[in-house]
Amino acid sequence: MPSKQPWKRKPLNHAPIYERQDDESDPAWSAFQLYRDKADTRSVSGVARECQKNASLISRWSQAWSWDKRVHAYDNHMEGVKRRAMEQEVEKMVKRHIALFQMGQTALSKVQEALLKNIQADPDFLRALSPRELVQANTQVAAALKTLTEGERQARGLDTEHVKVTGELTVDAIRAAYAKRVKAQAGPAEGDEAEEGADE
Repeated sequence: MPSKQPWKRKPLNHAPIYERQDDESDPAWSAFQLYRDKADTRSVSGVARECQKNASLISRWSQAWSWDKRVHAYDNHMEGVKRRAMEQEVEKMVKRHIALFQMGQTALSKVQEALLKNIQADPDFLRALSPRELVQANTQVAAALKTLTEGERQARGLDTEHVKVTGELTVDAIRAAYAKRVKAQAGPAEGDEAEEGADE
């Protein structure tokens, strides 16, 4: 007569299967939690020592309650939890970086705008610096602005090879702004007034 099987596989009828199952006793459930939460150091003998129970009993529980199958499901679940948490942290970081890049772009754009307004408003503004010195200063601002623009595009996962920063001042632009202001302050030339009178 064949010997009686020392254990019988229990049905896993409660989802998720790494949680407590119906009819799983308190001692068996506590033993499984110890095994489940040990991760890389799981062992039946280790659980037996911590529970102060016979290793053969822990082994029967592990087989009857499908510990290996349940911890495999638990490990997959925890990997998903870690992955989602990492994705959320990366998303927060990207948003922070984009906001910082945008703040930097706005600040540097204001510097360029203020420079051009000063040139247009005050003809004497250019006497402190030569056009080339002004262009050099503006070029440094534009280079920083380009770096910030590229940084934002990288944070958004976009191409950075063809980034073009607009609004850069050139020697010609500075001279044109200066000439425009001087002409406006000088009023219409005599020839222009004569032409206007002839038209009337």
